[in-house]
Amino acid sequence: MFNEMLSSMISGLLIALPFLACVLLIVAAFTDLTRRLIPNWISVCLFLMFSLFAISGEHKPEIWQNYMWAAGVFIGLLPLFALKKIGGGDVKLLTMTMLWIGPVWGVEFLVLTTLIGGVMALIVISPRARLLWEWGNAKFGSSQLIDFYPEAQSLPYGVAIAAAGIFVINDIYFGHLVGL
Repeated sequence: MFNEMLSSMISGLLIALPFLACVLLIVAAFTDLTRRLIPNWISVCLFLMFSLFAISGEHKPEIWQNYMWAAGVFIGLLPLFALKKIGGGDVKLLTMTMLWIGPVWGVEFLVLTTLIGGVMALIVISPRARLLWEWGNAKFGSSQLIDFYPEAQSLPYGVAIAAAGIFVINDIYFGHLVGL
């Protein structure tokens, strides 16, 4: 009786882990929007939760490929970080999100992240979008929480990573597309 109950609780936790990973991605996107910073604890939690998920043994035996794929992404992003073309938080978030996604959906995740980031960049550089943002701040009050147009030119790329990650993780672990 106790073993069945414990097994049921563990099974429920394992089902909840991908959902909790998506929640952490939302937190990362919010902190990147508000502070242009992705806290390290988010990446650490994503890693630990995936490791717990992986050692459960109930999932695909080739889970080690997810670790290798994530390591490859990390190594691939290091030169961009060294050239100051991408932030350290973005590198860690992209790597840990890729850990959850793995090689099967990895390319699709990277393409989707790039497309979302490109749309965000177009919005940020658009003079009309900036005028609309300034009009909204004047009409409805200044937004001190989120600043899409900071003095230093930066793009909260964690938002693109999180959006693409949530979309792909949802499809992998829950078998359906968000909102479709």
